[in-house]
Amino acid sequence: KVPCTSDPLLCVKDQSECPCSHWSGNQALGTAYGPTVASYPKKMLVRQGTFDDIKTSSSQRSGFTIDPTLQTVLYDYYGQVVSADEGPGLMTTASTICTTVGQNREQLLNGVTNLTTFGVITDPGSKCNITMDIILDFTSLSATVEVLLRKCVLGEYLTSSKTCADCISVSTLGVFANTFDSDPTKWCNPCPSGTYNDNLNRFATGCSACPAGTYRTDTGAASLAQCLLCSEGFYAPLTGTANCLLCPALAQSDTSLTTAFQSCYCPAGTFKAKPIVALENTTNMTSSSTWECFSCPAGKYSSENNATACDSCPVGTFSNTVGATGSSTCLACSAGQFSLAAAHVCTTCPTGADSNAALTSCAKTDGYDAGAA
Repeated sequence: KVPCTSDPLLCVKDQSECPCSHWSGNQALGTAYGPTVASYPKKMLVRQGTFDDIKTSSSQRSGFTIDPTLQTVLYDYYGQVVSADEGPGLMTTASTICTTVGQNREQLLNGVTNLTTFGVITDPGSKCNITMDIILDFTSLSATVEVLLRKCVLGEYLTSSKTCADCISVSTLGVFANTFDSDPTKWCNPCPSGTYNDNLNRFATGCSACPAGTYRTDTGAASLAQCLLCSEGFYAPLTGTANCLLCPALAQSDTSLTTAFQSCYCPAGTFKAKPIVALENTTNMTSSSTWECFSCPAGKYSSENNATACDSCPVGTFSNTVGATGSSTCLACSAGQFSLAAAHVCTTCPTGADSNAALTSCAKTDGYDAGAA
């Protein structure tokens, strides 16, 4: 053992038990410690109460800032708190599979150092031993604490970097949380077709259904605006629809109200009728199996929606237009022709006959040939 030097300013190696004025006047946390002189720092401890709870706590999440602050204190040979020129750095022991992220070292007066805003990454549910080291002129000191990281919980999922990330955030809307799968990497799922989720609550376990009259084919919708109105000719009677239903053939739908089959209608130029396969059901016209739209044949027209029959072109006119939407398509027969109602073509009077003024029939004239066509 090297005797203490007579000069208190000379604190040298192997004299760590000797009083030295270099370490004099030490205080920590507002409390005076011992004599006015102290020895070289002999040990570093985690301050009681600052980190004890995380040894067994289940609140610490892998990859996230650990709370509370980790505070270390330097002690001399006499048990007094002493200061050092450098505070301890934070690292994990080489024997663990842990890594640390984001540390902020704050060196306080008189040997106290706070290590804040750091996190630990390891397999959730595992323990990490965190060692703080300080290297001084003549020695190095360390202190070790044990951290228990909780497992991922509902509202989180396990990432490839071993962190328990929030399932839902501003950048990851359109998903919902679950713990049904045994694999925690699958605890965050996109909203299925027909649904959306704009809720920032990371514990949301379901998605909202798109309203009736709208649909969503793709998964992962993040807002109601991504539920689209059914296109013309389609409808969606139920909420949570992935694909709209098709109105009957030739039918259209009111795109402002596509919530029911009743929004389907037969447009002008068509008429509503029961298909052959549904002739036995004549009491209901609200089911897609009991009516269809059919185009008005040549010689007829319909100018209103949901007509149950087409109007006929009047006698003396004809129309060769299929699906006509008005009487303007009914054209007058030429002189020497006539037609009955709903004619698609005019009939030419036989030789020796001519059409009457109403073009509804033919009358004999001089030279009428009864045998003519």
